Amino acid sequence: MKFHVYFQNKEAQDEIAEKLNLNLSKDIGYIDLEGNTKKAKKVKAKEVFTEPLWVDCGMPEYIRGEAEDFYSKIQIDFGDRYTLAEIKEIFNGQNITDRTSYIKYPKVQNNFYNTVTFTNKRSKYPIYIPSKGRWDVCKTAEFLTAIDTDFYIIVEEQEYDKYKEFYPESKLLILPKSYQENYDTLDDLGLTKSVGPGAARNFAWEHSIENGFEYHWVLDDNVPRFFYYNDNEYSMPGDSGMFAVIERFIESYDNIGMASMNYSKFVARKASYAPYIKGTRMYSMILIKNDLPYRWRGRYNEDTIISLDLLSHGIATIQFNYVQGDKMTTQTLKGGNSEVFYFSEGTLPKSIMLEDEYPDVAKLEYKFKRWHHHVNYKQFPFIPGNLTDIGKSPYNLKLIDVEYKPATAREKSITVDELAVFTREKLKSTNTDYEYLENARKSHKSRKDVSQRKDKKDLKDKTVKEYVQGYFVKEYQDEKILVLGDIPDDLQISNDCDIINLGGNPKIARYCFRNHTNMYDIQDKKEAYKLATKVIVYDNKELCETAKKIADILGIPCELKGE
Repeated sequence: MKFHVYFQNKEAQDEIAEKLNLNLSKDIGYIDLEGNTKKAKKVKAKEVFTEPLWVDCGMPEYIRGEAEDFYSKIQIDFGDRYTLAEIKEIFNGQNITDRTSYIKYPKVQNNFYNTVTFTNKRSKYPIYIPSKGRWDVCKTAEFLTAIDTDFYIIVEEQEYDKYKEFYPESKLLILPKSYQENYDTLDDLGLTKSVGPGAARNFAWEHSIENGFEYHWVLDDNVPRFFYYNDNEYSMPGDSGMFAVIERFIESYDNIGMASMNYSKFVARKASYAPYIKGTRMYSMILIKNDLPYRWRGRYNEDTIISLDLLSHGIATIQFNYVQGDKMTTQTLKGGNSEVFYFSEGTLPKSIMLEDEYPDVAKLEYKFKRWHHHVNYKQFPFIPGNLTDIGKSPYNLKLIDVEYKPATAREKSITVDELAVFTREKLKSTNTDYEYLENARKSHKSRKDVSQRKDKKDLKDKTVKEYVQGYFVKEYQDEKILVLGDIPDDLQISNDCDIINLGGNPKIARYCFRNHTNMYDIQDKKEAYKLATKVIVYDNKELCETAKKIADILGIPCELKGE
């Protein structure tokens, strides 16, 4: 195992050097535990990006280069000498996995310094969000609501009433069944299982054409945040200007068929990037030219397939690093493809379908503990075409700071007294993030990290109860129990139960499936709260009052167990 460590000061570097018995210095870029080293690469100096493709169509000033807000950057190769638990202990409990590419030491908190917009620039093309099974956790819609941006949510008829509880009818479009019946799934299974999101995306395409638009947006429904990225810093968009800047770019060239935003997790803040990636796959947050002769197809991997349809026929695509979406990882949120396909099938079928459709450029690979596909996009030349009259016209993009005023109820505080008057039915439909549970978690001062307990000798064989930190909802004997306090040793956890764990991070919940090995982020605590049928406190009288308040608010019984 190896990853980069950004040391924040010399003291931190010397501390790790002593723990690993290594000689570390600023001029080392790589070292293994035998002491073999490679020199550090020279940091790329900051420079203004001047490529004509960016500048000629009036894009804002973009600065790239490597951030130097660290003392040293060293890739440490641990080989197999240390276990993952031991490596975490060396770095004082930082969240390190087998997929970690870098950490900061000591750990520092990422800050999003300001909220910005472009002067008098707003999106002019419709935004569509195909959504399935996520009426109460439609993350993208929540963010767009917060920045006062219009959108449509495309839903299946049987889920319309559930979405209507959270969104006005003017924002909801029912997917005509004919789009599913006529959708090219690229297999022989027909409607025996879900056709995936491609049918809804084709409906969005035709809906935008019928309403006279030349372009349209399709966004996945699990993107809780968007960012601007420039000069190694992130800024939060204050309105739909983030769409406007991409619209301006794609309108400026006559052979760009699609543009998309990159995932923020693929853009390391300190590294040097161009504002875009030319000729690659479009996914999740896409602006589409309506007069293209292609449409979405494929039960799986429809985004990669349509990207290859365009690129293989000489039509350019471009992916933006300048504007990014913080999309949640596949299989981490209920509903959508995660629930329809991946939770039961995994990722293998979708990768096989892509390889069958484009065998010359797509290959099947197994990495990061699941199946993936690898596509060689380098063989496709990037041909943006000529600068259009729109691209030649003045635009003068300039970012200005704005005040961020969230519009969703989730981001507004609410007191216990106010919440107590809610009925249980209202609790099921609210987007509120409950303040009282934050206070309850903070009051549990006696809780310690399981990995630090001396009586836990074999951490490799952790049970579910050893993962749990704080509150969780557990399906147990036909009940879903919200537990406060440490989990007792005699609590029987059967192999056929599901667990939702709120964990130490109050903003992230985790859902554990029946094999108790795969933990998936759901990032929505209210899902756990509204499932509860009983509150139980184990061996902690200090939490009794808190538990009673929670039980009263939820309208469910409360019970004290233990001493």
